[in-house]
Amino acid sequence: MKLKLPFALTCALLIGSLPPGLAHAEEPTPAPGTLELGIFGGLFFPDDDHVLVEPGITQRSLSNPSPDFGLRGTFFLSHFFALEAEGALMPSSVDGGGDGLVYGVRGHILLQVPNQITPFVVFGAGVLGINSSSTDALGDDEDAALHWGVGAKLALNEALSVRLDGRHIISPALNRDAGLLSHFEGLLGLSVALGQTNPDPDGDGIEGDADLCPDTAGIAPRGCPDADGDGFDDTIDKCPADAGIAPDGCPPKDEDGDGVPDTDDACPAQAGLEALGGCPDGDSDGIPDGQDACPATAGVAPDGCPPPPPDTDGDGIIDADDKCPNEAETKNEFRDEDGCPDEIPQEVKRFTGVIENITFRSGSARLRPSSFRTLRKVADVLKEYPSVHIEIDGHTDNTGDHDKNVELSKARAQAVKNYLVDKAGVEADRLKVDGFGPDQPVASNDTRAGRAQNRRIEFKLIH
Repeated sequence: MKLKLPFALTCALLIGSLPPGLAHAEEPTPAPGTLELGIFGGLFFPDDDHVLVEPGITQRSLSNPSPDFGLRGTFFLSHFFALEAEGALMPSSVDGGGDGLVYGVRGHILLQVPNQITPFVVFGAGVLGINSSSTDALGDDEDAALHWGVGAKLALNEALSVRLDGRHIISPALNRDAGLLSHFEGLLGLSVALGQTNPDPDGDGIEGDADLCPDTAGIAPRGCPDADGDGFDDTIDKCPADAGIAPDGCPPKDEDGDGVPDTDDACPAQAGLEALGGCPDGDSDGIPDGQDACPATAGVAPDGCPPPPPDTDGDGIIDADDKCPNEAETKNEFRDEDGCPDEIPQEVKRFTGVIENITFRSGSARLRPSSFRTLRKVADVLKEYPSVHIEIDGHTDNTGDHDKNVELSKARAQAVKNYLVDKAGVEADRLKVDGFGPDQPVASNDTRAGRAQNRRIEFKLIH
């Protein structure tokens, strides 16, 4: 099921049609118990293979798109959750002659995040049907349908809001093997809220959900009272009866008695030095214990530890462990731990990058027997050089579903590892696998040859 281009363009046009000044209206948050009534209009995009046809009549396509209009009612159980019912009419013409009135009756749940511009999602079910002008068209039929959608509401004032919906309707096909059918709607509507409550019942100037204490006058930004007048409302003031300071609204304290107030003390539970922000320094090296990687031994910045042992050639391997202390290690993922310069053997280089002659059955992670000879040669090289570790990466072309291609590429890389471990005796901990699907092409996916190049297995040396 794929989103049709006309549907996407219609949603974009509907969004662009909103007057630019509306973004400055204040949006009232619907209170629990609020009822909204609305009208809507837009476009309906039926599936070309729709099954809205009376048994015995030949199925024919409907006009695409068709006009779409109807009524809706919404009842808010909370600020974020509502139940909604809709009725819609979609007058359509039938390919080859005749008319059909498509209609939908549905109910769904609505989940929203209240704001000036309120995004929402809907999930529900209902009936999608047709009534034709004659049996020469499509006759009369009704089918159960599921639907989901996304959208946004823009408040014009306390009671009136503009609403934009994009809907995906899913209905069964006649043939079970054909899967499900997809219909789409782009809707623009107007809603009126009934029974809206006073947005500022305590009169403190903070309205709606912004007021966390709606029945008691308070202070900004939360709308809750501040008994001690220190600027911290009582819901966040840990000392509501005593005027205090940040961060908790309590008077300054010095819990550890080191002369540094807790508000300025980086270590309020441990007596320390004022010069170190109130933190202790057990080894007296000028680095607080909390930042000292060697708190029992005097050291130097930046970590408070004694200077590191010498590394004459600067290759990151200390002289005591460096087999070639005067020659820097060659960082090439091959024997990088011995401290000596080296080159990757030709036998190993041969099996890095794209590995030819490793192929799989179409759409499968099952190796073709023609791959075994190459994999046995790979295993021989790995056994000859036991310090070599490799990453096996799978890649696909962009044909088909992206996520399935990523899964397939990982499964193919794993199949190569399984062969090397189970059939050729290579240690499993020397092999890592990953899959990138179509995300790292080496050629254009617009040609058959390019797609063939993109379906590949690559080996990379890893440390």
